[in-house]
Amino acid sequence: MVDTPQRTSMSRLGVLIGIALTLAGAPAEAKKKPRPDPVQQDPMETEANPQTTTNPTGGTGGTTGTGGGTSSTGSGSSTNTSSGGTSSNSSASSGGGGSGGPVSTAKIGRYMLSLKVGAAPCVYFSGGCGVLHQGVAGLEFAWAFTQSASAYLIVPVQVQFRANLGTLMLPVGIQYDIALPVPNLYIYPRLSLGYAVALSGAAGSVIASHYGVAIPELGIKYVFSGRYHLGGEVVSLPVLFNSTAVVLYYRAALSFGVSF
Repeated sequence: MVDTPQRTSMSRLGVLIGIALTLAGAPAEAKKKPRPDPVQQDPMETEANPQTTTNPTGGTGGTTGTGGGTSSTGSGSSTNTSSGGTSSNSSASSGGGGSGGPVSTAKIGRYMLSLKVGAAPCVYFSGGCGVLHQGVAGLEFAWAFTQSASAYLIVPVQVQFRANLGTLMLPVGIQYDIALPVPNLYIYPRLSLGYAVALSGAAGSVIASHYGVAIPELGIKYVFSGRYHLGGEVVSLPVLFNSTAVVLYYRAALSFGVSF
């Protein structure tokens, strides 16, 4: 028989051995415990509840899906939309090329040919203007000094006429087109100098009177299609002069022309 103190020691030793075995077996049991299966999301649920992603280039993109949703890349300057195999791209420029005012159409050609017709009443003559009121018709040739067709050398061949009286004018001049705020609308001052002859009929004969002529003018014209123009002179003051007489006319005429 073992005495009581010895049995007590053996019991304590047994308890300690049991605790040690229990601690040694716990990690192994923990390792053997199965992990829970990962949760798998239903593809239909993914399509119905798309996730929001962050674009690494800055800014938050749109939504991405698995069946033809909408995706957006960048920081808002461009958008790519895809649905059912069809895609379209749209981009917004940051410069904003705002539209300015109306722009004039460039004039075409450096040569110009014009026809004109109008009235030429006499406003001054030392012998009286009663029989000198006339109509006017003309054919004008012009050549632009520059490609922009602003300054022209002109040859305006003109005839003033009435019963038993006609005046042929052969001047050469300079014309300059000045653009107005209205697109394709111009005013043009010009000055012509040259030769004129007045022919009058009396008693079956023709009398010729020779003159020099100076014609200051101010006109207006509208250019359309870059090639055609319609307008005329609102102020035209032909002055015929020689050693014995001076005749002043005031003319207003309409003109139509083409450039080439």
